Amino acid sequence: MINLRAQVWNTGFDDTFWDWALREFDGAAKWRSGCEGVVLHYGALGKPEAPESSVALLWELYPEMQRFIGPNYGPQVAALHEAASLCARRTVSSSLMVPEYIMHGPVDVLPIGVDTDLFRPRNKTSLRIKHKLTYERLGLWCGTNHPMKGHDLLTRYKVENPEVHILEVHKGQFQQPQLAEFMSACDFMVVTNRLRPWSMAEWEGMASGLELLDLADQEREFTDWSRKKVFELGWDRATAKETWMDYLC
Repeated sequence: MINLRAQVWNTGFDDTFWDWALREFDGAAKWRSGCEGVVLHYGALGKPEAPESSVALLWELYPEMQRFIGPNYGPQVAALHEAASLCARRTVSSSLMVPEYIMHGPVDVLPIGVDTDLFRPRNKTSLRIKHKLTYERLGLWCGTNHPMKGHDLLTRYKVENPEVHILEVHKGQFQQPQLAEFMSACDFMVVTNRLRPWSMAEWEGMASGLELLDLADQEREFTDWSRKKVFELGWDRATAKETWMDYLC
């Protein structure tokens, strides 16, 4: 049995890495065979109970937040490093985070699965009629009011481009099927994420075939933000599951 020891902030919507982990690891019976003794350890919990059999999941981007905001996240960053130093293996979801933990040993970069069947290009015209989105040029923004999400950059963009309508979607506002339709109805996605690695929303935007307009002026892991790139990098749900199965078993 793969044990996922995590303090999960679950909004009831499948829009976070942790919702993906709970769905794929705990919800799929076939993941429960051949992986005896493996413990997936949520890095922010700090010290693992069974270090020799634990894989540290270092997905939380507290080091990124600390660089931007300051020492507020010191305890969380310390817990991540404690887990990284003690667990047998370490995983991150972006190569940009490897230097943060490499002093503790090898760091493996593994994908998180995007549902490319749900998030896909669709007929924009019919979706705009369905959702009464009668705009010539329509953009999408997904995020929260956390400073790292850069809502201030969106506000500035809207002031400077009053002719463009932006559909704002805040975390937990819609369930995934409706969010997927909204994405497919739009022409582009406004990215204001001040964290260097993509959040799940950006990956879903890529899978939906959206043009990504990045306003955050941050280093990114790659520059091809197409749907094709999602599959090339193995971030589609099926490939991600297979990659994790090979890695753990």
